[in-house]
Amino acid sequence: MFKIALLKTTIFKVATLKAAMLRTALLLSLIFFSSLSQAELKPFTASYTTQWKMGWFTIDIDAQRKLEKLDDHRWQMVFQAETNAAKLVEKSIFKLSSGQRIQPLDYQYRASGLFNEPDRTLSFLPQQHTIKDLENSLTYEATWQEEIHDNLSYMLQAGLDLAAGHTEFTYPVFEKNKNKPFRFRVIGEEELKTPEGTLQTVKVQQIRRKKDREIFAWFAKDKNFLLVKLQDKKKGKTRYEIKIKSIKM
Repeated sequence: MFKIALLKTTIFKVATLKAAMLRTALLLSLIFFSSLSQAELKPFTASYTTQWKMGWFTIDIDAQRKLEKLDDHRWQMVFQAETNAAKLVEKSIFKLSSGQRIQPLDYQYRASGLFNEPDRTLSFLPQQHTIKDLENSLTYEATWQEEIHDNLSYMLQAGLDLAAGHTEFTYPVFEKNKNKPFRFRVIGEEELKTPEGTLQTVKVQQIRRKKDREIFAWFAKDKNFLLVKLQDKKKGKTRYEIKIKSIKM
């Protein structure tokens, strides 16, 4: 009788422990998914310090990324980098669906000085599955893919997807005159000391076929998964690096 009573007591304790563990797991899941459901775009202005390796010398450049809402459906993202010897301005106007998916509408690229490249002005026409190059009067139809991005919008989409809990994602990005798959994966979390304080970040690596080039990006979890650092390396040497300086949200 004593053994049976002991066995019943043990079973009861195990069941109680399992129930407590289950309640804890459910509570953590509710907290986690509640925070994910709040993932959304928010206007911001972020200033960065940028270092570009140009051959045997380095250029220090101040850069800024600014996101603003134009109306109920359209947003505008602007990236600017400027120094005495060079200037770069990129602009993307896009719409955001209720499912937090970004669709580019217009993209502009202007560069001068050491960054001198031809101007690019693109119009994305999702209804016609077409991209128009307005600078060269060209139309691209065969390159269209669902959720295609321009050279700015994919980084914003990456932040949204990270906030939603994704650990791997691929975006078709239209760059210059063709469509390229940009693949990413989360490789861990990292604490970054910045002028904005210590930030808890998710570190992401771009998956590339050529192993001699590595690109890493850090997104701040406590800043709405804003990009706070970007590093581009080739054969182990840094080509350029972007670090956050200030954030206004």
